[in-house]
Amino acid sequence: MGSLDSSVIARLESNGGMFEILLDPSVVDVVGRVEGSDLLSYLVVDTVFKDASKGIRSAEKEMVDAFGTTDITEVVSRIVVSGKIQLTTKQRREMLEAKRRKVVAQVAAIIIDPETRLPHPIKRVELALEESKFHVDLFKPINEHVKDAVRAIECFIPVELKMASDTREDGLSCCRNYLTLKSQEMNRKRR
Repeated sequence: MGSLDSSVIARLESNGGMFEILLDPSVVDVVGRVEGSDLLSYLVVDTVFKDASKGIRSAEKEMVDAFGTTDITEVVSRIVVSGKIQLTTKQRREMLEAKRRKVVAQVAAIIIDPETRLPHPIKRVELALEESKFHVDLFKPINEHVKDAVRAIECFIPVELKMASDTREDGLSCCRNYLTLKSQEMNRKRR
């Protein structure tokens, strides 16, 4: 459970009623991967509100009409999955930067320069991502970002994925051959 001061509001409008819950901001990292009772650990207050800023609770009848139940686990799950999480600008900026650093680190860990067979420095990966105008989405899993980032930078730096035995398997084996061939093709065009 987080503090009330740093909590964020998850909001869902359903059947003409507004339903809000107060959550720990770190819930953004697990949206889509965690469901049900696991989401309850991210609740700051175990209450569903009609208006969280005023402290007005939702009536049980409204919850039954909108969700078919008053079970807090089911209601929280539906609000987080189907609703919108309201982050402050500062929270969003900090979380985006942290996620971007994770993506850059993972990309740098799985790619090498095919000419020298050495890993690309993190700064080179950052610059290539900037040049490709790659953007990080808070609600998208890091593994998907890594795949997209590798595809984005292959036009700017020579890229080859490390062998699976050299690195963790992050779901990138499906695009390993594609990226190697694409990188070789780009290198031939540059020469």
